[in-house]
Amino acid sequence: MRKSALIMALILVLSLMPVWSLKPVAAATYIPLVELNQNFDSYAYGGDVLTRGIVTYVDSNGFMIQNGTGAYTGIYVYTGYKSYPSVQPGDVVEVYGYPKYYNGLRELSVSPSYGEYYSVVGTAEVPQPAVIPTADYDRPEYQSVLVKFVDAKITGRYDSWYTKLWIDDGSGEAYIFSSSSLPSTLEPGAKFKYFVGVVYIYRNSYEVLPVEYQLYNPAVKVTDVEYYAFMEEVPTRVRATVFNSGSTASNVSFSATFDGVQVYSTEFTLLPGESKVVEFYVVPQSTGSYTLTIIAEESEKIVPVNVIPTRISSPTASHPTTRDFTTRKWST
Repeated sequence: MRKSALIMALILVLSLMPVWSLKPVAAATYIPLVELNQNFDSYAYGGDVLTRGIVTYVDSNGFMIQNGTGAYTGIYVYTGYKSYPSVQPGDVVEVYGYPKYYNGLRELSVSPSYGEYYSVVGTAEVPQPAVIPTADYDRPEYQSVLVKFVDAKITGRYDSWYTKLWIDDGSGEAYIFSSSSLPSTLEPGAKFKYFVGVVYIYRNSYEVLPVEYQLYNPAVKVTDVEYYAFMEEVPTRVRATVFNSGSTASNVSFSATFDGVQVYSTEFTLLPGESKVVEFYVVPQSTGSYTLTIIAEESEKIVPVNVIPTRISSPTASHPTTRDFTTRKWST
């Protein structure tokens, strides 16, 4: 009698549940993230799937995971409104969730009431971001993927309790959204050395959420370049002075090219008011006129040089061979 009553009660409860709350039941199937994303329409709304990835970004409603670098390697895991998931970047997470779209965003929805879960199973290095042009930020394959923009200039800014930025590397603008206010140094005209973020979709519109970035420092300049005569197949020492006239320390990217071929590069920190002499060698392979280009941050120094022969054949006593070995100096 009790058993019959329990069965009748269960039937009554199920009959009162709305149809939309019942999801199809399917056996757990492990799906790699790339396969899941490339064939998402086939998996969406078809039952729970099992996958795994490295956490790259966390917000109050969920987190992003990624396996590898580049197209189709990431997905957003929705854990509930203001659920504050207990994961952090670098966690390796196993996710058993329901694939669906939310306002255009591919996501895995995790609801414990349906037996769905996420579980931290280890740690790993966060995947490297994919370097892409700013114009490509809204391509579907980069949803929930770490991306990196290089040498992009800020073209616009809007502030409220949040900050919107528009940046462009020359290929077309990308739209950046930060839920908190960004520093005032990120102003139109400033230029990023690099900007790393994750691609998100909000109400069917693409945006990039900031992860890390670094600006060029316009106060850093190449002030002097000194060198001896350039001779064919002989190492020539070059000394370049870099000065930081600003009020903040700067992580300086320095490079030198000889007729378009990079011969040296390094990075160093310059404190406010500090200068540094960078020394490197150039070995010209042939005689003639060349261009030595030295870059520190956005400061560029272009130096024309003439490479002379190492030896001059058949000198005579009345016309001895002479060379000018005096130090050459280019300064601002």
